[in-house]
Amino acid sequence: MKEIELSNKAFTVGKLLKWIPQVAVLIILTLDMLKGNCSLGSIYLTYQYMKKLSEYSNAIYHLIQDTNRRIVYLERFHHFMNQPIKKETAQIDFNEEIQTLRYKNITFAYEDKQIFQKRSFIIPIGESTAFVGKSGCGKSTLLKFLLKFYQPDSGTILINNIDLKKYK
Repeated sequence: MKEIELSNKAFTVGKLLKWIPQVAVLIILTLDMLKGNCSLGSIYLTYQYMKKLSEYSNAIYHLIQDTNRRIVYLERFHHFMNQPIKKETAQIDFNEEIQTLRYKNITFAYEDKQIFQKRSFIIPIGESTAFVGKSGCGKSTLLKFLLKFYQPDSGTILINNIDLKKYK
């Protein structure tokens, strides 16, 4: 929710930064024209230059926003890459067809951000399943659990009613 609020505030600030200087310069130029210090053509030409400058500043503003967003993704990637590697103690080869896939009481957090709190569900096999949510809510983490890139803080993942930790 904070990401949406920040995005809305940034959008509003960006619009204000775009229009306030243009309006101020046009008012000043109009007053100068009324005093006879400049022509209507000068106002039009100045407006066009300001419009182009505004487009460039808007592009820079969006570039900065995009860069900040990418920094967040890189921080998550860095956190992921620095996870300690756990030695496999699994005993069972995974060579059978998946009949059931169940997440049971899964709890997981990235550093200080809680992603799952005792979440349980069954993914139907043979059907299309979609996970929908905002960025960072744990959609891809569910797959990373299956690939053993991450381990839940608590809870179990059962494939064919066998704990995922027992599979090689």
